[in-house]
Amino acid sequence: MITKEQFAKMIEHSILGTSVKKEDVEKGCEEVLKHGFAVMYTNACDVALAKSIIGDRAGVGSPVGFPQGAQTTKVKVFEGYDAIENGATDLDIVMNVSRFKDGDADYVKKELSEFVEAMKARKSDVVVKVIVECVCLSHREKIEVCNVVADSGADYIKNATGFPLNENFHLGDIRLFKAVVGDRLLIKASGSVDNVEDAIGAIEFGANRVANDKAVRWLAEFDENRWYLK
Repeated sequence: MITKEQFAKMIEHSILGTSVKKEDVEKGCEEVLKHGFAVMYTNACDVALAKSIIGDRAGVGSPVGFPQGAQTTKVKVFEGYDAIENGATDLDIVMNVSRFKDGDADYVKKELSEFVEAMKARKSDVVVKVIVECVCLSHREKIEVCNVVADSGADYIKNATGFPLNENFHLGDIRLFKAVVGDRLLIKASGSVDNVEDAIGAIEFGANRVANDKAVRWLAEFDENRWYLK
């Protein structure tokens, strides 16, 4: 049975959006330090601020190619370099879903491989997580993309950005990820993980990390044992 402390260490907190103020970032960082969350994710312009608060006491993450993944490879590489220079330890890159839906898995694999290689060369211990946006993919495409991400050298596969669709998290996707990738990749569950039941369910199905902006609420729900009651 997972403890609250173990659960907190598997959570990645996030403060992302179009109207995030510095005070929101500062509050989020304080919550990470207070509760022992693994990583604080911010908009790219706030990475340096988050790093100045958190230091080395937790990870600092930044999205790349957010939220559509439609930027060119050069732009994504530049975003990754910039985030690393500002203190990021974790990078969540959105794959080019459009090209994948075209059936051009080779484009996606090449882009991800180039990105991972460039980031690891710049910072060897940077953690690269690939967002594949499961809500846009068929069952067969989800299986294929698992293998594409595993072959790219990335550290994690992640199911969703959380934008723009509301229903973008399904426990079945996490279970499928685990069945396909086994130990080749770590798994991050994100998106509309609205309650602690789903967050812990994702962990039970193989997720190594769970993430969104509801982390503090999940801990309150954990204390209420909502997920445990029969």
